[in-house]
Amino acid sequence: MLKIYLPIILLIVTSSLLAQNSKINTINQRPTKQWEQVEPSFDTKDIDSLTSLIMHHKDPSIRKRAGELLGLAINKGVKTSEKTIADLVNAWEKEKDGEARASILNALASINRRHKDNRIQALAIKAFRSSPSTDWDKVTAIQIIDYFGGNKAIELELIQIIATNPSEIFIKGHSDNERIPLLWTQLQAANCLGTMKSQKAVTPLFKSLTNLIKNEDISLKKTFANEASFYEMYYYTYSGVLAKIGGENVISLCLSFIDDESKEIRYIGAKILGKIGDSRAVPILCEILGKSTNSDEKVLAIYYLEDMKDKRAIPALKEALKDKNTSRRDRLNRPVALAAYHALIKFDIKVEVKYPKEGEPPVYRVLE
Repeated sequence: MLKIYLPIILLIVTSSLLAQNSKINTINQRPTKQWEQVEPSFDTKDIDSLTSLIMHHKDPSIRKRAGELLGLAINKGVKTSEKTIADLVNAWEKEKDGEARASILNALASINRRHKDNRIQALAIKAFRSSPSTDWDKVTAIQIIDYFGGNKAIELELIQIIATNPSEIFIKGHSDNERIPLLWTQLQAANCLGTMKSQKAVTPLFKSLTNLIKNEDISLKKTFANEASFYEMYYYTYSGVLAKIGGENVISLCLSFIDDESKEIRYIGAKILGKIGDSRAVPILCEILGKSTNSDEKVLAIYYLEDMKDKRAIPALKEALKDKNTSRRDRLNRPVALAAYHALIKFDIKVEVKYPKEGEPPVYRVLE
């Protein structure tokens, strides 16, 4: 009997794989942005077929593409079964091709965002420990672990990652393809430590921030052409993580920062305290409004002052209404003055807004 039905079974399986191959080949011909917009609808049968391709196809590029499409299908809301998770975990364990392996892990990360599964967390920890820091798998693995609220078992390993000075990554002979995942691994490790509220990470994070500020590396600032530089990303990620961790240790170090001779060190200490909501940051946040030439930095200081509602900030906020710097994207928008206007309203202070001429930014005036 088996001899009779075996050719039929093989024909059905082959037809299914060829159909999925056809779908993959069609989409491969489109630019990335285009296929994301016009992707055909998926159903649970597609999930099964794509999983089968990942597990059995001989061509690693097809396995990789099947993993990418599977992740896309999951992000579009197609449900997966327990068997799919088990199959993908098993496929990742056996996969030898780096890019195909990464696509499988990304598909599992997509599943994990919708449905936490301990098997995925266990695999993420394994991927974290087995992947080099120059591999995107490590970044994805940390993201999965972070989604579970972190894991104390890898706390010290995460701290070891952030302990490396980011500038050193650019002078150790790494290629561009290695540097980017290395930097992202550090940023994601910091986020995960913040989720864990790791007190052990406080000192290394402060040390990295201090090194970053005192030894500004121009290569960190030129990483992206028209986007935030890695310098800015480290600056805001690490300071945000420290504010998230909080506690007396963070506050104590911030207080030592706001007495530093360096204005950059004072400012970062004040901004972390401001995010925490500690009013001892008010004088330095007001100093930022008066002396900083960075509009984004001023706007951030205003947000913190607005949240704390400390009346000592009112004179500095009134002065900030006169800030004439306009937005890079909209010359009719004066972001610092606008932020100060909204903050003063929270203090129940009346502010008049006038538009002098058409095509000119507004002028703000306090009504005494």
